[in-house]
Amino acid sequence: MKLPKVKAPVPIDEKERINELLEYKVLGSAPEEIFDNITFLAAQICETPVALISFLATERCFFKSRYNTDGEPAERDVAFCSYVVAYNKTMIVQDAAKDLRFEENPGVISGDIRFYAGAPLTTKTGRVLGSLCVIDKKPNNLSLRQKATLENLARHVILCLELRRSSMLLDEANDLKNLFYANAEAERQTSLMKSQFLANMSHEIRTPIHGVVGCLELMRATPLSKEQEQLLGIMEESVNGIARLTNDVLDLAKIETEQLTLEPIEFDPNKVFRTIQKKYQMVATQRNLDFTVTVPSSMPNRVVGDVVRFDEVIGNLVNNAFKFTEHGSVSVVVADQSSKNNELVLFIQITDTGVGIPSEKLSKLFKPFSQIDDSHKRKHGGSGLSLSITKFLVEKMNGTIGVKSDYGKGSQFWVIVPFAVRERHATQLNRGQMTALIVEDNEINRKVLCKQISKDFDYIQCVDNGLLAVEACKQSEFTVIFMDCQMPIMDGYEATTQIRRFNQWTPIIAISANNIKTDVDRCFQVGMTAYLSKPVKRTDILKCVKSCLNREC
Repeated sequence: MKLPKVKAPVPIDEKERINELLEYKVLGSAPEEIFDNITFLAAQICETPVALISFLATERCFFKSRYNTDGEPAERDVAFCSYVVAYNKTMIVQDAAKDLRFEENPGVISGDIRFYAGAPLTTKTGRVLGSLCVIDKKPNNLSLRQKATLENLARHVILCLELRRSSMLLDEANDLKNLFYANAEAERQTSLMKSQFLANMSHEIRTPIHGVVGCLELMRATPLSKEQEQLLGIMEESVNGIARLTNDVLDLAKIETEQLTLEPIEFDPNKVFRTIQKKYQMVATQRNLDFTVTVPSSMPNRVVGDVVRFDEVIGNLVNNAFKFTEHGSVSVVVADQSSKNNELVLFIQITDTGVGIPSEKLSKLFKPFSQIDDSHKRKHGGSGLSLSITKFLVEKMNGTIGVKSDYGKGSQFWVIVPFAVRERHATQLNRGQMTALIVEDNEINRKVLCKQISKDFDYIQCVDNGLLAVEACKQSEFTVIFMDCQMPIMDGYEATTQIRRFNQWTPIIAISANNIKTDVDRCFQVGMTAYLSKPVKRTDILKCVKSCLNREC
């Protein structure tokens, strides 16, 4: 007597599940590298020849990614994926030939499937869209570590889906903007609406990213196998990509609502390029690319500008160069085009041997949401925001940006940015000499402190109030500043606050008779580096100075 045909169960919230699946617009979409990386890792870690990312629709499965198989998706009633979706847990079938549920599955009948292990693709709403599975032609099983890793990879598939949907939402927001080009006022209102939408969406993305980043950091601190290291690296790269996208969206929202402003401080441009060199040298080594950063030895080490935004500009251009370069090199060359002593004009040229840009595409390169390859088959990802943001920042700095490109051979981006160089007082001592500023209103204490440190400093300047201290720091650079807290005209707290607006590096040591915790805490809150309580010995002073200078180094 023939047994009745076994049909896969259907989730009770099937209608809602299908609607959520359709929202991701993933059914029938083209293969994508980020998902193909996951199936490759799943097959390698679980030691199986085949791996799939499968989504369960109304009547059959759809494969988003397949590793090492040309097999066609099965109908829903006989699909393995149907059971994973119905029960929302990892399913392991050691020998499908002995399981009546799958006796009519085409893969089982052909002998291509004997072993199956699938982890559910569960969204934050609790609904299961499909499975990440591994398959073998012979009976098999998973170790506990392999099962746990497969489940972690399944969660990563969902994270990638969220990123993919966010990117589509950005495209849809851009389409909304184009609907209102009929008149200027409507366009302005649309820009504001879109910016608010992007800011809200970025906030919603940033919250779960914080948790994911924290978990990845905790995982890094645990013993990991080689396969887990590889998996973790891919996950970190994906999360960093989401973070970059979110930052770009927030910047765009600020630009379009005219809320993005520069915050100039005094900084060392050499340090910016050293950081870029260190950060991308690792990327270059991993991808077998040559990477060089050339900076003139004569470049000043103290200029005034927005260091965060300057670093963002250079970082965006270098990151783009690496993204579009698979072979050859990326180089950064810096030149000083200054014509005045109190001004530094930097010419920065970023050159790559990447894919280049077609001449007809150059005109839209710096426009928001623009992609050089805007087809659905484009190889290189990205939101199309970074270059438009970079252009805005450069122009905000009173600079210019441009590009030359030879399609198929590479591109050359250049930036010209001016910075103010702080003037040095004529009495500025040579580098390497020890100079001190003593700020003390009590004449006796001022003389005593000067005497205590006279053998250890080449030059000592004394002032009796905070206002004079601020003026002295604007005129000269000191190795260390000794600051009293209670003084007439301007006290030490206010003086330190004002000094820190243009000088972030010089150690400021409080020397005060106030030794209660609230006063000490206030010293550090306003930006002082260390605290000494009166009366103070010479040995304590020198020990504190040494500690502060080592900290600054």
